[in-house]
Order: sequence, then C-alpha cells, then structure tokens
Amino acid sequence: MFRFSRICCLLVSLFSFESFANDEAIDVSTLNEYLINGTPCFVLDVREKKELEICCLNNIMHIPLNELLSGAVDGLPKDVLLIVMCRSGIRSQKAFDYLKNNGFDKAVNLKDGILAWIKEIDPTLTAY
Repeated sequence: MFRFSRICCLLVSLFSFESFANDEAIDVSTLNEYLINGTPCFVLDVREKKELEICCLNNIMHIPLNELLSGAVDGLPKDVLLIVMCRSGIRSQKAFDYLKNNGFDKAVNLKDGILAWIKEIDPTLTAY
C-alpha cells in the first residue's frame, strides 16, 4: 500500500492541473515574443470598451465578453493561434472555454491578462 501511495503522489505531482493548463494558456512573455517575432497570432480582448480606453495593446480585436458569449464570433479565425485576454485572466478564461466549445481549437488564454503585461512588459500603461 505504501508503494502504491508513493507512485500516486509522484503521478499527481508530474501531471498536476498546472501542467495540463500550460497547453491552454500562455504568459505575457510568450505573447511578447510572438509579437516581436511576427509569429502568426490573433489577439482578442474581451474587456469592456471603457477598460480599453484606460489601456490596451495595439492591433487587437475587441469583443466584450457578454457579446462573445451571445455568439459574436464573426471574424475570429479558427486556423491561427487565437490569444484571448482581459484584465486579469478570469473573463478571458470564460471566453476561452466558450471558444473551445465552439470549434476554436487554437484558442489560448493569456495568463493574468493586461495586468501581467503592465507589470512584466510595459509599465508605461495605466493599471486599473
């Protein structure tokens, strides 16, 4: 029994939720590399319009989360990496789940959203 428990603990640590989530989320450093290197990707911001007036990234598409969840997916690519972002990663996770369930297999969530971008990449943007 002790050996079985040790093996289970080892497997749990090797295949934790965090390791599975890595395929479905990227961090801001990775996004920054993609943008610098011209890696084909499409950034979708699901924050509200008033939030984008405070700060936003260049060359993004904006669809507020409530509109996206109502089916506003026209113009979103299914054949290229689709990076979904918001303020902190919570709304974009909801958007990511919706997109994955609707055939957007190349969608990923941006971990920690624009707040992480401000902290790690561009502190000149206004945090809110």
